[in-house]
Amino acid sequence: MIRTYSNYITEAVRSDRNLYSKNLIESQDEIGEMKRKLKIMNHQINQLKEEIQGKEQLMLNVIAERDVLGTQLVRRNDELALLYEKLKIQQLTLNKGELQYKTRLEDLRTSLQDNVSNTDDLKREIFHVQRELLRERTRCRALEEELENPMNVHRWRKLEGSDQILQKRLIQKAEEVVQKELLIQEKKKSYKKKVSTLSLIHSRQPDPEVAEQLSIYQETLKAKTKQLKSLASEVNK
Repeated sequence: MIRTYSNYITEAVRSDRNLYSKNLIESQDEIGEMKRKLKIMNHQINQLKEEIQGKEQLMLNVIAERDVLGTQLVRRNDELALLYEKLKIQQLTLNKGELQYKTRLEDLRTSLQDNVSNTDDLKREIFHVQRELLRERTRCRALEEELENPMNVHRWRKLEGSDQILQKRLIQKAEEVVQKELLIQEKKKSYKKKVSTLSLIHSRQPDPEVAEQLSIYQETLKAKTKQLKSLASEVNK
């Protein structure tokens, strides 16, 4: 009976040992599986860390680029504001310049009209003075002929004691002729000045009407100059 109990104990111990051995093997397998999974998880964690570091670096790059773009945007906005201010100033300057140009143009047109009117009056005055000069030269020539040949053609008698009077009249007329010539020269100079003024006005503003009027006055000046030369040539013959 004692032996039977000893066998029972031995069998029980063997059974427990086998069970423990089985549990140990299973535990070792589980530990091995867990180690394998842990290794995989560590690898995944390392990969995730690398990805996170890469994402962080990318984020830092994006932040740096954002800051640069923000700085550039602020600078561009400042430049744009400055350009708008310059444009505003230029527009105001342009408007002011246009107003001044219109005012100056109106002044030039008014001055042109005044000069045209004065030039027309001056041309008429020159014409009258030239005609008076021609008359005075004719009278001087008649007096000279009368002195050279003191004959009264109307009374058919010799003039007596009139040489001194004729000489005085001749001198007086000669002085009048000189004065008329000087007056014509002054009028001619004034006329040239008026035409030069018209030319200056024309050069300052491109008006076709002014160009046409200036051309007319220049031609008139040439004609009057030619007429004066011709008249002087005829008088001096």
